Amino acid sequence: MLEVNLEFNKGILFARLKGDLVREQVIKINKELLNFLINNKVRYLVYNLYNLNKIDGSGINAILNTKYVINHHNGNICFCETPDNLKKLLKKMRINIVPDELCAISYMRDIYEM
Repeated sequence: MLEVNLEFNKGILFARLKGDLVREQVIKINKELLNFLINNKVRYLVYNLYNLNKIDGSGINAILNTKYVINHHNGNICFCETPDNLKKLLKKMRINIVPDELCAISYMRDIYEM
């Protein structure tokens, strides 16, 4: 099961994932989060993976879909509270990783002068 907690704060959408981002659960990202990003023209997205238990190839594809939408809106995406086993993969995908949500806010403000 996957729970997605969304919070819009200081111009940044925080998506906190809890559970398993696997094929059976990807619809929550592809349907709920993508629709929110598109309908609200969100430019800045931070994934918090602190409570993410596991992720498979379908989960990675869902993340790439959100990255595409954010890039289309001339924004940026980053991850925080990322498990060590995912950091290398995310870096290959050219996704920025910061330690926590406070650092994510600073990162986005520094990069885009929000």
